[in-house]
Amino acid sequence: GRRAGPYTRPEICAADRALLVYTSGTTAEPKGVQHSHASLLAEVYSPVTRTEGDERSRRHLALFPSGHVAGLLGLLRIVVKGHQTVVLDAWNSARAAALVDEYGLTSGVGAPVHLMGLLDERDRGTATLATLRDFIVGAAGVPPALVERADAAGIAAYRCYGCSEHPTISSGDPADPLVKRATTDGRVIEGTEVRLVDDDGVDVPDGSEGEIVTRGGELFLGYSDPTLNTEAFLPGGWYRTGDVGRFDADGFLTITDRKKDIIVRGGENISSKEVEDVLAQHPAVAEVAAVGMPDERYGERVCAVVVLRNPETPLELDEVSDHFAERGVARQKTPERIVFVDELPRTAAGKVQKFRLRQLIREGRLGVL
Repeated sequence: GRRAGPYTRPEICAADRALLVYTSGTTAEPKGVQHSHASLLAEVYSPVTRTEGDERSRRHLALFPSGHVAGLLGLLRIVVKGHQTVVLDAWNSARAAALVDEYGLTSGVGAPVHLMGLLDERDRGTATLATLRDFIVGAAGVPPALVERADAAGIAAYRCYGCSEHPTISSGDPADPLVKRATTDGRVIEGTEVRLVDDDGVDVPDGSEGEIVTRGGELFLGYSDPTLNTEAFLPGGWYRTGDVGRFDADGFLTITDRKKDIIVRGGENISSKEVEDVLAQHPAVAEVAAVGMPDERYGERVCAVVVLRNPETPLELDEVSDHFAERGVARQKTPERIVFVDELPRTAAGKVQKFRLRQLIREGRLGVL
């Protein structure tokens, strides 16, 4: 279910603090997040999937850096649960794929860039990934096409949603249907409560989009800068994630955007993730990030920052428009500007730093079609 019992956010005292981890800084400056022994153990013991099976038979590939909350929790799981785990000290797709084959690894967890890199190595013939059964992918927007590509390779990839403040909020499962694994972020995990609210903190109607607010044993104690806590919580200890989502009829949660990443064109909210998911299906596109570009008439226009699969193969704006039209996407959601880059700016955990892209565009430091 979406809710799993009452929860009251504890008062913070020095003895409670067990860990200080910093947010990734994808939308603003990093913030210090305070966790307790209790919140960390709640996460370590939380049932992320429903079909984990015999833990002793799983051989796991850990790709997140230890400075990221997911990387740290991965290390804690080794200590607490005794997982057989291979930890990569720095991301290298060829090395990671080779480790899968060398140790017969059966599962993995990482950002989209990590799963994409592993599949690229398989397609190049440098590794088989024959033993890799499933892969949790999260920490950034996950294009459905990536999960479908993994599925075609025999890997049951599924999405997981969380943040530094509340590490795991929802998760898919390897046994879920492909359409659920590709297009949703799974069901709310046991022990966590989720509501969807409007800007005033009022619950939105069933089926509507709203800001995701959470409570649960994994929830952090508060920020190291206490002035940030007032805006971060609603009455009753509900944490405001800043993410926008919706539930489907089966109880699966889908993250549609971050509030700060929503593009407002002529007063209409446009999901940057929806734009990215559509453009990621184009065969010329390796990676894409959609951001709002300042515009005197509309306030913002949709701008796509694109990494091409082959830099020598151009991608014209008219071609992009036709691609969106063929998929029945509303015209106002179609990119009106394209920026080509060699790589997207990322955090150490693989998240795209959209605030940097917006800043570079405003300053005219990225070329625009």
